[in-house]
Amino acid sequence: MRPMVLSALLFIAVLPDAGADPCADKSAELEKAGIRVLSCSQVDFGVKAISGDYQKLQTQPVGVAPSKIRESNPDGSPGAYVHVNEAPGIKNSTYFNPVVSRDVAPVAEGASLIQKYTTAVNFRYPEDQDLVAWMSDPDGMLKDLVPKPDASAMSGRCRVWSAWSLDPEIQKSLNSMSRGILCNEMIPFTRGELKELLTVLYPSPPFSQRKFLRQIYSHPIRYPSEVEDANLTLAKLGELGGGSDFTPDLVLKMASEAKSLGQNMIIDIDPGREIWNQPVEWVVDIAFEDPSTAPTAQQTATELVGSAPEGAAFLQKLRNVELELTSIAQMDVPKPLSGLCPLRTSLGLACSPVQQTLSAQADALIEIQRVAMQRGWVQSGPAKRVRHKLFISYGVEGPFGKSEDLPGAVRELEYLEVGSKKVWSPAATPLSQVCGKGFSREDRNSILTRFDVDSECERFKKGEIPDRKIITGALPPKKFETYVAKANFKDEPDAEFKKRAYERLLEMMKQCEVFDDAAAFLDQLSLAIADNALDDNEIGALSVRYREVSRFLDPGFLRSELDKSQNGIRIRKALLGE
Repeated sequence: MRPMVLSALLFIAVLPDAGADPCADKSAELEKAGIRVLSCSQVDFGVKAISGDYQKLQTQPVGVAPSKIRESNPDGSPGAYVHVNEAPGIKNSTYFNPVVSRDVAPVAEGASLIQKYTTAVNFRYPEDQDLVAWMSDPDGMLKDLVPKPDASAMSGRCRVWSAWSLDPEIQKSLNSMSRGILCNEMIPFTRGELKELLTVLYPSPPFSQRKFLRQIYSHPIRYPSEVEDANLTLAKLGELGGGSDFTPDLVLKMASEAKSLGQNMIIDIDPGREIWNQPVEWVVDIAFEDPSTAPTAQQTATELVGSAPEGAAFLQKLRNVELELTSIAQMDVPKPLSGLCPLRTSLGLACSPVQQTLSAQADALIEIQRVAMQRGWVQSGPAKRVRHKLFISYGVEGPFGKSEDLPGAVRELEYLEVGSKKVWSPAATPLSQVCGKGFSREDRNSILTRFDVDSECERFKKGEIPDRKIITGALPPKKFETYVAKANFKDEPDAEFKKRAYERLLEMMKQCEVFDDAAAFLDQLSLAIADNALDDNEIGALSVRYREVSRFLDPGFLRSELDKSQNGIRIRKALLGE
């Protein structure tokens, strides 16, 4: 028996999984990989971020016609121009939802989304003519929506999106629909368009606490490999992010404090210059043992004690050389260590002063330390060493105007606890392995703006460059901020108008009819048209369903679709009586 093409299509809003337990899930993953979990702590904010566009200042999609919006390709190069029509077949959505009505001046084809929303406000709230005038005024609302060609490519309203995407009131409204709404049976808004309007109208949140990560190497330099090598060196010396007021263990503490105060958290995922901010969904901190893998951050001279007459003097020299290497790793121009050879000769080891990478010099220091420990000159201090994995789940942005929400991403970080000292200890990955799996967008951070992964991999495969370890994707975020996800227009320019425009939008999201069932019917119709074996009973069932949703549908669109096949003509007679 062939499958029924007319089975009902259900659209279920994506809601937070109340039964999810991030600690249990991540602990199980590690234990399955052979890692012994010692303890797990978590802060779950209990929300799933709603994806939304950046609203870059260069294009401002809400403020310009779609024919002028150019999406970027994954590699950052200019892509195709955008023509948004997520709801074909819904009344008045032929092309970017132009409004056609005898009572309201139509929105021209290719008009901007803000023009359509202004038309909707004018029709639905005729008493708000002062608001309509402000929304239409080049010196009013539109002044912030004019494209700025000189703006940074990543400049936009990401903090605003990070805030509204976790706002409980907006979550409830958006999660009640999958496709969109039709207001007054004539003005449609897709769920994606509503997300774009929220990004324009929602106020920028006031932040209650900010913590910055420092001492990650990010100076402009000739070779990206040297940037990687400098950060790998700092990690091996336990100095990556050193000098910050924000140690790795404070991520969980800050999240816990924010949740207790009814606040949310945003992270600046890029460890270099500020580029974007992402809303945090949950944080998990797992202490673990993994005997198969040594941590990147090694035991340095700070954690050693002299245990022989020669030990005290040797240990002081070792500390001095480590400080010298730390200083070099934070400079623009790497250079060889001056104290490496004297350390080797003091142990009776041969010394060949060859130009080496910084991380290779760090490895040489670690080897010198190992030999000194074998000879009994130095020994480990009493500080207990515990490794941690830190998982941060956060929301991501989607393409302009898309209704569906993208799944969140998870950043996996590592740090080392040595007594009371907490140091970032990112896992280094061989270039050969990275070339196999590729980089995510978050891996391509601004510290390595000139790091062409594809080119590097091609050169590696040809044998032109040696394999090396890189830690780009494991670098910790630059900044954490806490805030309350609630619309507060107190300090907004034109606060009165902007607040009223936002409130009108929220009213429409709650009061206008949801056209999800109509969109589901159109999906069914498409399948039915393609089914040459469709029988009269199935056509009858389709007709019944059509009558339930016909008020949302564009008869002209239906006719054009149904006329494409002989089977469609059969359906047209049943649906439209023609």
